Amino acid sequence: MTSDDEHDRAITGETGARGPLWVPAAEASAPTDQLSAEAEAEDTAALREWDALNAAGQAFTVPHKEVRRRLGLD
Repeated sequence: MTSDDEHDRAITGETGARGPLWVPAAEASAPTDQLSAEAEAEDTAALREWDALNAAGQAFTVPHKEVRRRLGLD
């Protein structure tokens, strides 16, 4: 078991003499929030496209078993 001093030296060795860098939560999660917003926008656009194709009678679905058969997976 290590002493507190040994543990502190190990942390300082990994994080630098000034210790860990603390970042505000809002700043840390900003990239994730942006990715989530982009993913949500892509999902919304895909659903609108599907709805438009469906309304025009151009959309269809293929049953799971048929897809596997067509791909040669069964």
